[in-house]
Amino acid sequence: MPREDRTPKLAREHMARHTPVLAPGLGLGLWFDYQDHRLDEAAASMGWLGVTDLRTGLSFADSFRPDALDR
Repeated sequence: MPREDRTPKLAREHMARHTPVLAPGLGLGLWFDYQDHRLDEAAASMGWLGVTDLRTGLSFADSFRPDALDR
């Protein structure tokens, strides 16, 4: 997943050797803050790693963010 400065983390190449194809039980745990600018890059990295399933979650607190109910 990308760093704040958008460069790949060093572990990315290591993780590629243990993709879900090679290790079906492997999972990634990621948390993104509201409007995190790295989300698209992280999704691309997950595809590169061979991730095929994704579980998402929303916090009830997100409904209190500005413009949350306008979308």
